[in-house]
Amino acid sequence: MTGVKAKSEDHPPDQPHPSTFSPATFVLLIVLAIFGAIIGIQLILQLGVTPNTSIIGALVAMILRESR
Repeated sequence: MTGVKAKSEDHPPDQPHPSTFSPATFVLLIVLAIFGAIIGIQLILQLGVTPNTSIIGALVAMILRESR
């Protein structure tokens, strides 16, 4: 790398970039992975079709929308 830092108005330069392994992000990723695995297994067992990631994303979006 050249050592050039990207400039952003939304992210101050003195703050580190959020990590994937930060506790809140990591917990969210684990929950979504488990949720997606359950949906995928149900689709394969009941319908005999392989799941599409857009189906899982749409379900998560609907759940988040209803919780507001």
